[in-house]
Amino acid sequence: MGYGGVDVIDVFNKSRQDTTFQLEVTPSFVDQQSDDLEVTAMDTTQEVSKQVIESVYEALEALPEIEKKEQPEDSVVSKRRQPRRVKPVAVDLELLKTVASRFDIEIRSGKGQGYDHALAELLLLLEQKAIAPDEPPQAIEPTAPTSQTVADQAKTLAWLTGRVEALEAEIAQLQQEKQGAITTNLSLEKEEQSQQEINQLHDENKRLKTELLQTQSRLEGIQRFLNGGAIEITTQEKRTEEAIAITTPADAIEKQAASPTALPIPQKVAVAVSYQADLDPDVLRALQTILDYNEYEATSHQQRWAISIPVMKDLLKQLGKATQPKIEAGLRAKSETIDEHHRHHGLGQRHNRVHNGRSISDVIKL
Repeated sequence: MGYGGVDVIDVFNKSRQDTTFQLEVTPSFVDQQSDDLEVTAMDTTQEVSKQVIESVYEALEALPEIEKKEQPEDSVVSKRRQPRRVKPVAVDLELLKTVASRFDIEIRSGKGQGYDHALAELLLLLEQKAIAPDEPPQAIEPTAPTSQTVADQAKTLAWLTGRVEALEAEIAQLQQEKQGAITTNLSLEKEEQSQQEINQLHDENKRLKTELLQTQSRLEGIQRFLNGGAIEITTQEKRTEEAIAITTPADAIEKQAASPTALPIPQKVAVAVSYQADLDPDVLRALQTILDYNEYEATSHQQRWAISIPVMKDLLKQLGKATQPKIEAGLRAKSETIDEHHRHHGLGQRHNRVHNGRSISDVIKL
């Protein structure tokens, strides 16, 4: 339909209705009147028919050129010959307004002509889009939310990349620390082995010292016996005598060992007899017994005993002699030997606490 096409068709339909009404009335009127009036009515009818045909022709001329090209000439001729009546179509005005606003079609007035004009423009626009060539789709530009999403994803990716790099660095550091710990453990193991070897050497040194002291004690006893047992020897003289005793002929030592009057091991009983006749021999015996136990029988530091008055009294109870003055006199006389013994084994004044109240008589028997 063209511009104003609906109005033209409506006028055309109204004229046909009026004409038809006149055609229906005219024959009845002719029957009742004369033949002259019938001739006049026929002329009028022919004149109205010409007007109708001209109106239809004008309406067709008003249609778009595309519709005129699509319609064959035969159909135009047939319409001219047999004009058809256009039926009214019911249209939802609100829907028409909505669709027209989407296509930027303005409804100029609220009357029927404004709606007809908008409907005609809408139909023409749809027809032009229907026959228009397909246009290539335009690239959709990213909107602001899409750009923001991409930026957020980029930040997330950058954070993940940094986190992965940090974890890799941490793993490398942990591996280095692990390698260092392994090296440290190996060093500690080697150090422990070295410490064990050192301890073994210390033990061997102690054993050799013990054997040396035993040998020296035996040589001192032999030397004292050879000298008559009446001369008191100082510390330096003892060392000199030890060297002399080592160089003593073996036959003299063998004769002394084979003699029926040979004394027992000197470190237990010969000390008081040789040069400390003024001291109680039982006190000296108990003292020498403790020294020998710490040197030869104790297998650990905790098994040794520090020499003191309570320890001596407890040990001498086995003999029924526990007088404190005699014990004090003996300890004063042998203070240098006792101090050297304590320093050699690392025995302090409170060392005996390791025995947890145990009596020395439970370990040593006189």
